[in-house]
Amino acid sequence: MTGRAVSPAVREKARNRTCPDCRAAPGEKCAPDRAGRCQLHRGRIKDAERSMEMPLYRILPPDADRRFWELNPESADTLVVSLHQDAWRDLTCSSAHYEAGALLRIVLGQAAAERDTDLVSSSFQVDFCLGAIDLLSPGEVLEEVDRLVARGYVERVGPRGVRVNPLVARVIERSEVPARIRMAWNAAKADWSGHPSAGT
Repeated sequence: MTGRAVSPAVREKARNRTCPDCRAAPGEKCAPDRAGRCQLHRGRIKDAERSMEMPLYRILPPDADRRFWELNPESADTLVVSLHQDAWRDLTCSSAHYEAGALLRIVLGQAAAERDTDLVSSSFQVDFCLGAIDLLSPGEVLEEVDRLVARGYVERVGPRGVRVNPLVARVIERSEVPARIRMAWNAAKADWSGHPSAGT
């Protein structure tokens, strides 16, 4: 038995149908299960709920450990992203990974403007975090920036500009990284030539 043909008008209506539960945009396919709950866009439901709650402002200890990521591990004079360990722990929890990407994008753009050059990364860690932001719309990115401001990790500069608190994250020269960490990086590269060093 052959299936009934679907008219172009019905097909177009289905393609542009929105889901009231997950707030899928027109054109995004929704796939509710048998109980009528949307499974495909469950993450969007959580993101929408999270956007309604702002995180608390946090005062970071200035002498806490830092995490260092080389932008280009194969280069001896690469720049390095320096991240406050406590702040990064907050942003890498499952509910704040978009904020982590937004923070990195801002701090890299800030460093590029200060140095009047484009910053290109070949770091897996940096590129992985930035990749999350590519999944968001411009409006959703602005929501993540607002959350960073609420945390105190990003400061408003003028009516539309923002600047990362240097205690939270900044881009530094490789020579500014503690010697013990640079030695660990060099040893790792010597043991496995071409292997990007892991974040410390």
